[in-house]
Amino acid sequence: MKIASFAAAVVAATGLAHATSIVAPVAISSPEGSNPGFPIADIINQVGLDAAYTPGVTDFDSYTASTLHDDFDGTGFTNTESNGPQVFTFSLASLTTVDAIAIWNTGSVGAVTSFSLEIDDDTDRSNGVLGTVLAQQALATNSGSQSAQVFAFSEVTSMVFHVVGLSSLAPPDFYGLGEVAFRSASAPVPVPGALPLFIAGIGALAAKRRARK
Repeated sequence: MKIASFAAAVVAATGLAHATSIVAPVAISSPEGSNPGFPIADIINQVGLDAAYTPGVTDFDSYTASTLHDDFDGTGFTNTESNGPQVFTFSLASLTTVDAIAIWNTGSVGAVTSFSLEIDDDTDRSNGVLGTVLAQQALATNSGSQSAQVFAFSEVTSMVFHVVGLSSLAPPDFYGLGEVAFRSASAPVPVPGALPLFIAGIGALAAKRRARK
């Protein structure tokens, strides 16, 4: 068996997993401002989620599949009275490669019902953006606890993302969301116990080939 074939067999047998940790925004802003009673900071501070996560550590896929958000606690709204659509700008800690966004929506009045996602090199959308990652997407609203809605896209590297609320339950005054997080796009990494077995197997195979020569 060739080393490459053996490596593939070890990967299949031991489960080299894909790292999909949560990437959390560190800041949020909106040209429309923030509703004092429902500040948009609540969209990135885990308020309302029924379980906490650790950015860069917690697995995105398993967390978003099982964690709910309270319909009212932690919901954030923009603060305009005459303008729509409305924009939520999310800043990450640094340039980061991501491939999905999770949105826990709200079911209360003014919940965003459709959105698009853009990347930018600064937080000022009025001077142009670098590109559109997701064209218009429908966003479901429900009463009671909300589950995450995950939207995957091709890998992009950016520090600034605009979620553009294209429609809401109460346009043009109110556009609201519950919580937002992103998924890291990383190379496969070994699950515990897989890497030692992989290295040992490669070493044994190499020694056997040397003995034949």
